[in-house]
Amino acid sequence: MVKNNARNPGESGQMLILFVLGLGVLLGMVAMSVDVGLILHERRSQQNAADAAALAAVADLPESPSLAIAAAKKWAQNNGYGPSGGATVTVNTPYQGNPGAVEVIIEEDQPFIFGLVVGLDSVGVHARAVAEVEPPRDFAIFANAGGCEADALNIQGSTSTIDGEIHTNSELKINSDLYVDGAVTHVCDAAVSGANTFTGGIYQEDEINWPAIANYTYSDFPCTFTETGSKMKIGAGGSQYLLNPGSKTLKPGVYCAEGDLDVVASTLSGNVTFVAKGTISFSCSSCDFDAYWNDVLALSESSDKGAISFSVSTFNFQGLILAPNGGISANGSGFFSDAGGFLANTVSISASDINITAMEIGKEGPPRLVE
Repeated sequence: MVKNNARNPGESGQMLILFVLGLGVLLGMVAMSVDVGLILHERRSQQNAADAAALAAVADLPESPSLAIAAAKKWAQNNGYGPSGGATVTVNTPYQGNPGAVEVIIEEDQPFIFGLVVGLDSVGVHARAVAEVEPPRDFAIFANAGGCEADALNIQGSTSTIDGEIHTNSELKINSDLYVDGAVTHVCDAAVSGANTFTGGIYQEDEINWPAIANYTYSDFPCTFTETGSKMKIGAGGSQYLLNPGSKTLKPGVYCAEGDLDVVASTLSGNVTFVAKGTISFSCSSCDFDAYWNDVLALSESSDKGAISFSVSTFNFQGLILAPNGGISANGSGFFSDAGGFLANTVSISASDINITAMEIGKEGPPRLVE
């Protein structure tokens, strides 16, 4: 039997048609892939530029929104996105009411290459970034003890005003007629009673690190007067530290005690800093002190609950009271400061007529992208 291997001419024509159609589909898919790839590349490029512009802008916030806007647009232009290239750059600050935040939006048309075949000219591509800088914190009272220590921050008393923030990394207890022009924050449980007003609210917050500006040790201080014995006594019985016999004003400088330090006086004032490896106690009818060194009025390295203690009638002060390892215990009345703060492992206040305005002790956090 002889086989006939000759093909039907119609079959060859059908194969050619199928090949042409398949090739068209394949080329269309390749064209689409190229255009989509270019669009995605442009989107990534825009996002990188928006991120960089937002981070550059936030460096000028919250002090100068106008400089922040100019910096964002300049940075976007340097990355190829500006009016000359057909891009629209929108900068919004304050963002959602936050003066330390900025929103940058970059919009530009991406032309099609192969899409022109099917009548597609271009597609809008946009990227958006939001950056913020955490503003400085103004802590008037800060308790650093962790582990949900009971009553790590305990405020009792009446008719007191705090202009600044209050924070504890443990439990909070307030039973007072307290007006706080700022937030009251706590990591663990809070028990609050009394006719209190907190303009910034009261709420739980994550643990906050000890402020870097208050991170001192005894050895950091340049001592003007030093007592190497078990106790330095200033005031009554300690006239060797006075400006002159009978004076009510201390010589300016840093008073350093390698043991305890006691300030006992009916009336005493001075431009001074008190530093002790042991405890520091103030017993005053009327004392008025301004910090001599780096805005620190007193620092104790003691781990005692009463590392720094007060029993006073009137105590005017400027500067930070620091007990990073122990506690501050304040009793009496009439604590006044228009630039000061209590920062310690624990803080216990049982006093009336307190009026303290916080010193800016926090530090701005680094700029960060949040959206």
